[in-house]
Amino acid sequence: MDITPYVRDDQLIFTRGDLERIEEQLAQDNRHIQLGAFLDGELFSQPNPNRGLGTADPLPGEKRKQLFVRFNGERKLRKASGPKKSQASTRREMKRIVDEWGASEECANLVNALKSSTLSHRIDKVTGFGMGVIASDSDDLAKTHMREHAVAPTIAKAIEEMGDQSVAVCSQEPQCTSVCGRVLEEEFGIQVIEGFGARGFTLVDDRTFVLAHTSSICVREIVADLARPAGMCWRRSATPAQIRNMDDLRWDVRADIDTTRSENMMRGYSRIPGARVSSILPNNGWPYHDMRLNYCA
Repeated sequence: MDITPYVRDDQLIFTRGDLERIEEQLAQDNRHIQLGAFLDGELFSQPNPNRGLGTADPLPGEKRKQLFVRFNGERKLRKASGPKKSQASTRREMKRIVDEWGASEECANLVNALKSSTLSHRIDKVTGFGMGVIASDSDDLAKTHMREHAVAPTIAKAIEEMGDQSVAVCSQEPQCTSVCGRVLEEEFGIQVIEGFGARGFTLVDDRTFVLAHTSSICVREIVADLARPAGMCWRRSATPAQIRNMDDLRWDVRADIDTTRSENMMRGYSRIPGARVSSILPNNGWPYHDMRLNYCA
């Protein structure tokens, strides 16, 4: 069903309460899932056909269904595959990628650009959405996701050096495996947000720097409804008109486009001169990324 004709330009679609309720009910494995009707706000229940799936990793090589919140469509199940790489090999490759990024000219330029900006010293966390599975059985994908994760601690460290408080680094990736979590948390200080893919959004506030390099869900719409983060780095949006004429554009790029609500939010933000990370990110047909600051942060 297309709800567009019934939605006011300023009408919120996502609320913290809705996202928290979904996370709680999925975690409790309830017999019924309680949802809020979009048009009138009334609560209704529907049977949960996917009980008993749990949150544990599949076995290596095993494929089975796994619950997580999709946002850009009805709640669906996707096949999940357990980690095929060991913690040791994932750690070694991640360290190589992080060291390579840290020694790059682009990393140095990013740090200098951040320190020369008006970035708020009140920022207490850098949170990434959809940064991928670093223990993927595809070497190319694993390296791409490692590069995406490597940027987050760089931003956090630059903010720490500008202020006088520690800055946490968090990652929400519902397909993250136990190997990913252990390597990211134990070796690189990146906290993996537990849950089904909604909880991280409820934690975004005016002290958060948001990263969403290649997310395949409507991150900018969700953020626009919930908060005004201190800054963000995400893919430049194609307009709906451009999308209709871009048959070769990837579906994940189409998933996260600007709407009236997100465009209204972005009027309060300005680009950070010289802050670029595009060269280490995948060429997905829309390679330009914006890093912006809130005027009022």
